Amino acid sequence: MLSGTCEDQKDGLYYVDNRSFAYCSGGFKSLQACADGSENPPFDDFDAGKYTHYYDFCSINVQAVGY
Repeated sequence: MLSGTCEDQKDGLYYVDNRSFAYCSGGFKSLQACADGSENPPFDDFDAGKYTHYYDFCSINVQAVGY
């Protein structure tokens, strides 16, 4: 889970919360919010240090799961 800056982080994608994730590149952070009606899987579904693709984020359709 990423909180704060990307200054000491490797370049890549990071879980922020259930509705957003961050791109870290060269110490800079760019936040990406999930589209309306979608959210991230639970944080526990992401394994630290393993490759995560951008389509792993915001992959839950909240209308389809009954919210």
